[in-house]
Amino acid sequence: LTANGWGFSPSSAYTLHLRSSSTSPSSSPDASAPCTFLRHTALSCAVLRWPSPAGVASVTLSSSSSSSTRTLPGRASLLFTASLSGPLSPLAAGAGSPVPLSIPGVGLDPAGAYECAFTLTGDSSASARTPGVATTPGLLTCASPVWPLPAAPVLLTVLNISGAAG
Repeated sequence: LTANGWGFSPSSAYTLHLRSSSTSPSSSPDASAPCTFLRHTALSCAVLRWPSPAGVASVTLSSSSSSSTRTLPGRASLLFTASLSGPLSPLAAGAGSPVPLSIPGVGLDPAGAYECAFTLTGDSSASARTPGVATTPGLLTCASPVWPLPAAPVLLTVLNISGAAG
């Protein structure tokens, strides 16, 4: 993330602070990222993995040369979106007995409603669905369905049925 402003000093250490809309401005930030001086009008900040459900985060900046934080000029918010970010585990399940599946992600909403849709590869009419639960903003779980067809690879699609951003 490039933070544009003015008066940045190469001798100061800067930190970008991100707070979700549910975090009080007087509370500790949900995430912080160190910034690197680029020029007197710009810093480069490495935004790390967002630990909260998807949504808008307010952005403030602190400096080692000042005990105060300040809002960046212009847009002072950042929109984080939900996504699935890793491999499914396990990769195989028995057709007749549901197996718990874990799907890593970011920005998932534990209060949201999800559904896992399993579709036979090459035949979208053959499908089954099971409820999905975001146990944390970084993990979604669902069970494999009881599959009435012969064993075959399936496509797994996660649907956010609550309509929320996460």
